[in-house]
Amino acid sequence: MNFLDNKKILFYGPANKFDSDTDLSFFNNYDIVFINNKFIELLQPNLSKILVKKFHLILLLNGIFTNGNPETIKKWKDTISLFFVSENCLAKNLVDIGIPLNKIVSMANNYRKFNFQGCPNMFPKLIMLFIDHNVKYSLLKVTGITFYMDLLKNDFNKEEVYHPNYHNWDTKIPKELSNMTEDEKLNYHLNKIKNLGTEKTNKIVTNHFIEENYNFFIKYCNDSKLNNLKIEFDEKLESIIKDNTNPGIQKH
Repeated sequence: MNFLDNKKILFYGPANKFDSDTDLSFFNNYDIVFINNKFIELLQPNLSKILVKKFHLILLLNGIFTNGNPETIKKWKDTISLFFVSENCLAKNLVDIGIPLNKIVSMANNYRKFNFQGCPNMFPKLIMLFIDHNVKYSLLKVTGITFYMDLLKNDFNKEEVYHPNYHNWDTKIPKELSNMTEDEKLNYHLNKIKNLGTEKTNKIVTNHFIEENYNFFIKYCNDSKLNNLKIEFDEKLESIIKDNTNPGIQKH
């Protein structure tokens, strides 16, 4: 992971909004740009307009997208420098579609050593990798991620959680619910995230606990500040941090 040292890194998360006409040439302000899952497809019209690319694109892949969309990954694999998979077993899926092992990095980890009761989301898994390898970037800019914290409120704008075209619903919604509208599918998906993410249990589980992921991120930010690492947030994440600041959690 020392290739990330002294680099300017952009995490361009799944809540970012853009269309095919959006100018993303600011990617060239960074050395490394991390994206998630379906963004490998959604970003292609924008990437094609950046004639000289000065950045490397790294794709974070979870099991649902890797298992459900091999054709999409295979079609656009040559636009990606490295593939970071959430679990070891997913590497074979990528090898099977022609991606060499030396371009695949596993983010699988012992999550309990980070005091996780549940399973971390993709971005916290990336942070764990940074911690384990003592990555010393010059800048980490975090955009398009809400940690689902808005779901903990009674009133929230569901349109802020994901890019509108981020989901391939046939891999996320039970077949018997496939006749629902797009809006109903999003509601179903977000309610599932909220219910599992707020479940009360003393057991070690595979749930993605919302506050657990967020608090881990905040602790990392505070620790990074002490280690002179620079982290910046977009406006949405700034507002989430402001709304959820409490004694012991400091804004970076």
